[in-house]
Amino acid sequence: MSVPTNSPQLSGYPGAHNPQGASPYQGSAQQGATPYQGSAQQGAAPYPGGVPQSYPGSAPQPYGGAQTQVSTKKIPAAFILGIAVWVAIFLIIGVTVLMIWDSADESASARAGIAVVPMFGFLVVVPPLVLFGLIAGGSANKRLMTRKQLIMNRIGIGLSVAPFVVFFLLYAGSIIVTMIERGL
Repeated sequence: MSVPTNSPQLSGYPGAHNPQGASPYQGSAQQGATPYQGSAQQGAAPYPGGVPQSYPGSAPQPYGGAQTQVSTKKIPAAFILGIAVWVAIFLIIGVTVLMIWDSADESASARAGIAVVPMFGFLVVVPPLVLFGLIAGGSANKRLMTRKQLIMNRIGIGLSVAPFVVFFLLYAGSIIVTMIERGL
C-alpha cells in the first residue's frame, strides 16, 4: 500500500520545498518578508485584542466562545414543582375531608377505607414531585438566571423540602405531647 504524496506547493515558509524553477513568495511591500510574518510589528499581537474576532465561515465570536442571553421570561421548574407539591397535599387533604364528611352517617368499618386515600396519595404523588423539584432546582444553570429567577429557584427548593420538615415537626410535637401526658 502506498501513501499518496502531495505535489510541492509554492511557499515562502523557511525550509519548505519549492518546485524546480519556482521562486519563494516575496511580498511586494516588504522585501524578504514571509507570509506568516505579514506586516505585523515585532511583538505585536496578530489580532486586535490578542484573540481572533471571527473564524472562517462563521459569525464573529467574543473571547471564550459564543455567549448566550440570560432568559428573563422563564419561571424556574423548581418553583413550579414546589408549588405543585403543596397543591397536591391540599388536594389530598381536601378529598379526604370530603370523603369523611360524606361518610358521617355510615358505619365505622365503611369509614376505615377512607384512610387509604391520604396514605397512598401522599406516597404516590408527593415524593416524586419533591424529587423532581430538588433535581430541577439543584441542576439548574444558575449562570444563565437573573437574580429574580435565582430567588424563585431557591424558594422552589424550599417548597419541595418543606412538607417533610413540617411532617417531622408535627410528628416530634405529637411525641412530646404524648410523653408529657404520660408523665415521662
